Amino acid sequence: MHFNTPPAPYCQKFGDFTIRHARGRDDLIANIELQLPEYGDYTWPIEHVMDIWARYPYAIYLLWEGDRVVGNFHLWPADDDWADSFLAGQAGYKDFTPKSLAEVLSNDRCQRWRVSSLIIHPDYRKPSKMNPIGFLLAAALNDWAETAALRYPVQVFTTAYTPQSAALLRRFGFEKIREPEQMANNTPLYALSANSKSELTQTLFRRGLPKFLTAETA
Repeated sequence: MHFNTPPAPYCQKFGDFTIRHARGRDDLIANIELQLPEYGDYTWPIEHVMDIWARYPYAIYLLWEGDRVVGNFHLWPADDDWADSFLAGQAGYKDFTPKSLAEVLSNDRCQRWRVSSLIIHPDYRKPSKMNPIGFLLAAALNDWAETAALRYPVQVFTTAYTPQSAALLRRFGFEKIREPEQMANNTPLYALSANSKSELTQTLFRRGLPKFLTAETA
């Protein structure tokens, strides 16, 4: 499939929750406010977030309850040179600039994708069949797999700041490929690879990610 036009902005409703792309500065500030208690000094300042979001404005999915952001999922297209250096434990987060939308929409598309944030507000971290993190991941990954200009085999990678994050990654099929001391940011590296969309989604669903349910589109 050739991608020569941007995908439509994503927005999906699930009961009291709405999942959609960040739409501008106010959304990005709300996203940062969610990140600060989790990431502290590693949280990007708004100026940097605005700069990289302008390059690829489909990377940041936000989970809203009313007018409050209660979750996020960031999935950025990565340049191969930076990805190779990062996966080798040489480059750090501050060295990262995502591929631009024009580059992703080119015939080369994108094979390497970096998860830079996955957060659910503490109010929603108790185990439950209705825990919205499953809906956030299912909706965001389904939209990404359907609309992003992927090139298979595709690789999704990230690091885990906390034992809870590591457990969540392992649950959904990510494998640890580097120990903290081997990484520039001293956090363990996890990756998930797939040769096709069906392989990607089957892996995630088999590991417990809820299948994407038909829902009202906002």
